[in-house]
Amino acid sequence: MAFVTPKTASDPSSSSSSALARWEYDVFLSFRGEDTRKNFTDHLYAALDQRGIRTFRDDEKLEKGKPISPKLLNAIQVSRFAVIVLSRNYASSSWCLDELVKIVECTEETGLIALPVFYHVNPSDVRKQKGTFAEAFAEHEGHIKNKEKVQTWKYALTQVANLSGWDLQDEQESTIIEEIVGKILSELNSTYSSFHQDLVGINSRVEEMKNLYSGTGLNDVRFIGIWGMGGIGKTTIAQVLYDRIRYHFDGSCFLSNIREKSGNGGLVPLQKQLLSDILIESNIAISNVQWGINVIRNRLCHKKVIVVLDDVDQPEQLEALAGDRGWFGRGSIIIITTRDQHLLIRNEVTEEETYKAKKFNDDEALKLFSRKAFKQDYPAEGYEVLSKKVIYYAKGLPLALEVLGSFLFHRKPDAWESALEPGQRSRLWRSEHVLHVLKHSTGTEKVESISLSSPSKGEEHLNVEAFSKMKNLRLLKISNVQLPHGLNYLSNELRFLNWDGYPLESMPTSFQPYKLVELIMPHSRIKQLWDGIGSSEWLKLINLSNSKNLIMTPDFTRVPNLEILILQGCTRMSKIHASLGDLKRLILLDLNGCIGLKSLPYKISLESLEIFVLSGCSRLKKFPEIVGNMLRLSKLYLDGTAIKELPLSVERLTGLTLLNLRDCKNFSSLPSGICNLTSLKTLTLSCCSKLDELPEYLGNIEGLEELDVSGTAIKELPLSVECLTGLTLLNLRDCKNFSSLPSGICNLMSLKTLTLSCCSKLDELPEHLGNVEGLEELDVSRTAIRELPSSIVHLKNLTALSLRGCEGLSSKSSNKLLPFPCNSKSRYHELDMAFSISFEVFDQAGSKLLQSSGNLQGYWLKLEALPDPLELKFGFKPMFDLLNCFKLVENQGYGDMFLTMLRSYHQERYCEHPKSLSYGFGIVIPGSKIPKWYSHQSVGTSVNLQVPSYLCNKMGITFCAVFVLHQHHPPDQLDDLHPPHKLTHLLWWTFSANGHDCQTSTIFPFNEDSGKVESHHLWLYYLPPKFFKMNWNKGWDTISANGFSQIEIKFYTRGPGLEVKKCGIGVVYKQDIEDISQTNELEFFTVDDCNNFVVAVEGSEIESSHVDHDRDGPSGEHRSNETQHRNIIDRLMLCLGIWIENFCTR
Repeated sequence: MAFVTPKTASDPSSSSSSALARWEYDVFLSFRGEDTRKNFTDHLYAALDQRGIRTFRDDEKLEKGKPISPKLLNAIQVSRFAVIVLSRNYASSSWCLDELVKIVECTEETGLIALPVFYHVNPSDVRKQKGTFAEAFAEHEGHIKNKEKVQTWKYALTQVANLSGWDLQDEQESTIIEEIVGKILSELNSTYSSFHQDLVGINSRVEEMKNLYSGTGLNDVRFIGIWGMGGIGKTTIAQVLYDRIRYHFDGSCFLSNIREKSGNGGLVPLQKQLLSDILIESNIAISNVQWGINVIRNRLCHKKVIVVLDDVDQPEQLEALAGDRGWFGRGSIIIITTRDQHLLIRNEVTEEETYKAKKFNDDEALKLFSRKAFKQDYPAEGYEVLSKKVIYYAKGLPLALEVLGSFLFHRKPDAWESALEPGQRSRLWRSEHVLHVLKHSTGTEKVESISLSSPSKGEEHLNVEAFSKMKNLRLLKISNVQLPHGLNYLSNELRFLNWDGYPLESMPTSFQPYKLVELIMPHSRIKQLWDGIGSSEWLKLINLSNSKNLIMTPDFTRVPNLEILILQGCTRMSKIHASLGDLKRLILLDLNGCIGLKSLPYKISLESLEIFVLSGCSRLKKFPEIVGNMLRLSKLYLDGTAIKELPLSVERLTGLTLLNLRDCKNFSSLPSGICNLTSLKTLTLSCCSKLDELPEYLGNIEGLEELDVSGTAIKELPLSVECLTGLTLLNLRDCKNFSSLPSGICNLMSLKTLTLSCCSKLDELPEHLGNVEGLEELDVSRTAIRELPSSIVHLKNLTALSLRGCEGLSSKSSNKLLPFPCNSKSRYHELDMAFSISFEVFDQAGSKLLQSSGNLQGYWLKLEALPDPLELKFGFKPMFDLLNCFKLVENQGYGDMFLTMLRSYHQERYCEHPKSLSYGFGIVIPGSKIPKWYSHQSVGTSVNLQVPSYLCNKMGITFCAVFVLHQHHPPDQLDDLHPPHKLTHLLWWTFSANGHDCQTSTIFPFNEDSGKVESHHLWLYYLPPKFFKMNWNKGWDTISANGFSQIEIKFYTRGPGLEVKKCGIGVVYKQDIEDISQTNELEFFTVDDCNNFVVAVEGSEIESSHVDHDRDGPSGEHRSNETQHRNIIDRLMLCLGIWIENFCTR
């Protein structure tokens, strides 16, 4: 938005303003192509372009005998300057001479400034038409009959030659070009400065920002934020600043109104405009945002540019257009205007780099308003008091002052009075205006729309006559108000009524909203919607959700065209009016959570109904009979009801795609007619504890995709299940009586998820389960299976296999798990074998069990070795959960495992998402002793460290905590802190430097589902330098007085009995990483090498090969082994973090 003030035609600044708006080019180049196109003119054009000066140059070869292009003539007319390169053959071209005539005309008519350059010609020869110029005119006179035209050419040439210009006969071309560019820049800056003087209050604000764009650090890339409320002038300030300094940069771009443009067309067009404006290229190919980021970063990283990103409101916009200072060359300035200060903070724009736009003071406001309302700098006689009222009303917002001033121009005082009284307006939306009208009953018949979403922090009390005069009110949206004395009137003209928390038990008796289309009154106190109301055939929607006092519904015959009825949470409503069943146009019926509802109409014929929600109607025992045509019903939610069975007429719902009967404790059987619902895709019967069998012909539902019978009493699946060829999910979890899967299950080629957990009687899987090649997740945890079928090796797409708690699983199954294929499409993401007590050792011959897992879950009490290697793909966030792993290191040790993982990852040779590797590495293992090389240790939940501030961007940080679980409860007795995984305990850390908190953290969640968490445990974590560069820099900006930065790590817990006992912190400097980075391969990393790895802590060296003899674990037999693996893991954890940093900074 620009606050340009029009003046009278006689005002010189007015003409300059209009001229400025008319200029499309800064410079028009006039030259003879064969003389200078490939030398002087080309060099001049490049110099102008490099300084961001918009220059028109026609490179096309003009054909003889044809008139000059209108494009050229128009370009001259909309240019601020014309540089005329007068060369030996310039006058021989009629095109050049026609251009020259137009240029001379525009110097008089549009203020065009002509700048002649005498390119190896004598200015006197040009002025007097001697030498080659005389020869050229002699030839023209011999061929052109129009002698007046030739004279016009001569006159124009003489006029231009008389101007002060540049003579190349005695000067270097580079010197002249630099002078021309300097002259134009000086004139342009002067022009814009003169133009901006006409803006009220803006120049003083730009001057206040001077320290942000000038002074020290000119070679740095600077991000400048301008923030403030809408209409306060942020865009204008940015525009003035941009115009003032943009000619000092190699390229410039002003991206206006990003919020609206990105919403309409996305971010790619904005990326194209940014590149096009700066690079002066018209056809820049960008296919997606990520590609655009790469192009911006690569093409602009060596250019000194100024960019304005105007009206930014989403982080994604900044990430796509100016995600990092490193994208731009030294000395660049990126200006961001926004209403959201936090958005600037997230993009690392500090308070010192941010300007808060200020409202206009009274003098500035009066001047701007007067220019709009009176076309002068002060109010007209007789309007002084009214003008001050406007100033008060506008609250110093420039946009409001402009709009009001323009609206009131040439209007009489009574019109001003009406405009200033909110009750005289047709639309009211600002809370102070709405409350003024409603509290003082100043509304009139002119008011048609009121919107008051959140008037204040507290409730407002309104007058009983608040709406009495608003006879034409058509839209009312209001909330958080009280009517202590009742309400006398609401307009019968209302089309839209949205009153959240309506405070009365009934509507006004005179209220007959026969034109009402939508009635939305959630959380109201209303008992009965209306009584004696006439017909309302326009009404389409009624929403009375969570109206706790509602005891009955109205007679629906009066609203025959109702399409949506939402009564969810109306807990006192016990019945529905019988007329509900005749609503032929009803599309959505939502009665979710109506716990008082005991019955529905005996029969329903809702032929337009698509969604029917009865979830949580815990007293509803019977579902209505289906009569007539209800083919459109697609979703039926009966979960949590008390119904015992479905009526036989349910088979008429042939359009049904979802049937949810979850947690219907009394439901005992499905009617056979359910098998005729061939459109059904999702059938949920979970927790129907009395359901002991499924219909024999269930397989007739060939389109079924998801079948959930978890927690039921079924003993087997019908044989027809093999016909469910589209089934993708089969959930039999916690079916205690279920003992065997039919062999036909192996024919379900679309099946992706098979859950059999807690089927305690299930002791085997079908032999040919491997035929289900699309299977991705298989959960047989806590079953009685003793052996896995040999065909399991054919499950090429399997990504998650849970054998948790399979105590009878034999060790022979290890050989069946190991030969999983290693291909890019099939990655074995999770193996959960917690508490599989008999499963002790993996055969190393099968080395590719885990293809891409960085998360080994569970309590591996008996597991003694892991496969080798671990191949990792992008998205890897290393976090090893090795709770209760006391024996795991005895056979293999963690040194080999970690190093093999590093080699395998290194062989991938790329990192598609380096951000995912910037969060560091963590490991949880048994132990109670913090390694001694953590020189800063503390009892409790926090630890501090001071480091030299100048080294903060060159170091990584490693920290650890000792935690213990004092209380032990079954998971089902505790709150689920991480649904739906039943994770009952959380441990997490936060990081701060110099008092500034980092927004990124890591959570370690767990439960005791498969056994108690025994003894103390260590959580060790490493953050590489890349973490601070990619995620957070703000904390380093504030340096303490002694030149040191204060770092603090805090640990937090949730869940009963979880306690952090002590913690420690140390640093790893970037130089240590760089020394290791010089080696391309990682084969030199061995356990012995890591024993010699030295961590520099505050300049001192402490060897990390310390051997700790502290006793950990529940018994002494674990002591030496735990000490060994803890120290190996300590050292290798650091190596892993260092290698990740090395790899992702290539």
